Amino acid sequence: MKKSILLLAGVMMLAGSASAQMNVVKEAMKAISPSATVEQMTSVLQQLQPTLTNAETMNTADAWFAAGKASFQLYDAYSVAQIKGQTANPGEMAQALLNGYNYFKKALPLDTVIQTDKNGNPKIDKKTGQAKFKVKYSNEILSTLKGHASDFGNVANTCLAEQKWAEAQSAFNLYADMLQAQNPDIHDSIMSEIRFFQGYSAYNNKDYNAAFTYMTDAKLKGYTQNQVAEFQYSALGNIAQSYIDANKAADALSIIDNAIAKEPNNGNFYNLKGILVERSSNLEAALPYFQQAAQIDPTSSQAQFNIGRYYYNQAFEFEKNNPNLLGKELNDKVNPLYKNSLPYLEKAYQLDNTNTDAKNALRNIYYRLGDTAKYEELSK
Repeated sequence: MKKSILLLAGVMMLAGSASAQMNVVKEAMKAISPSATVEQMTSVLQQLQPTLTNAETMNTADAWFAAGKASFQLYDAYSVAQIKGQTANPGEMAQALLNGYNYFKKALPLDTVIQTDKNGNPKIDKKTGQAKFKVKYSNEILSTLKGHASDFGNVANTCLAEQKWAEAQSAFNLYADMLQAQNPDIHDSIMSEIRFFQGYSAYNNKDYNAAFTYMTDAKLKGYTQNQVAEFQYSALGNIAQSYIDANKAADALSIIDNAIAKEPNNGNFYNLKGILVERSSNLEAALPYFQQAAQIDPTSSQAQFNIGRYYYNQAFEFEKNNPNLLGKELNDKVNPLYKNSLPYLEKAYQLDNTNTDAKNALRNIYYRLGDTAKYEELSK
């Protein structure tokens, strides 16, 4: 008998704890109002945190909705403070908005309640043939998100300026999704810029897969600013490098081939494939890809340099393998090879005068060919 009484007491204690947590949610909901201050909403959110992990409330839409609503109200309170000329921490504002979204994201699926008949079976809607359901908070959640769509753009820019890359990436992603949901026919000129900044945030967050995806989409939508092609190329290079580091060279080449299939006129991709082929095989095997890159984009300094490097290495290897050849006999054999590399290396250096490898190779060629004027010009 005593044991049964103790068990009953334990059950009552648990019920009381669950009831207490639900009361916290109810009290928090009462405290959320358009006139609430930053301090008040911060306090409410602190009180709500246990309800998000408590076994009895963590699976209810009520707790997550309350936390989401309080977070959005905290953001709004910050905005009011800014209008009044008071100091508002941009990072805290951004976090409030992002937290609000994440809380609402948890609340939405929990808010859908299937209606049942007296036997517990789902009621079926005769028009749709689907189970009937009711919602308590979903309409307000969607309305709140819609009303704050532009705020996600503002927060994204704030995080970008503060170099909070993960937060910026998240905010830009949400901003893009909301804009497209509200206006499916939004002009490419607008979306391309947003895609770039999604990619830029992801790149700096070292999420190179996302960076490559967004930079590619930005380009395809017509975006040409802020070195978008270079970021796209670098992101793809980092993706390939991650496979190489994992001893998956074949997978790295497959990634490049997929990129080429989608953008066959992208010289950067061919140049990158040449680099990978050279690593796995040799420079001669890579040459056709460097040549293809230069054919597609004659202004590619890297492609020009890599072709020039091929002919320069031919000359260098010939000298190394024929130590007994000297004077005119050597020059007759090796100088034509150096001359083959000259136009490519000159163009590479013209396109990018920070390429010290191209500069040093040119100095050596000018010296070998007796072009004193050009040699001295590069030696300054």
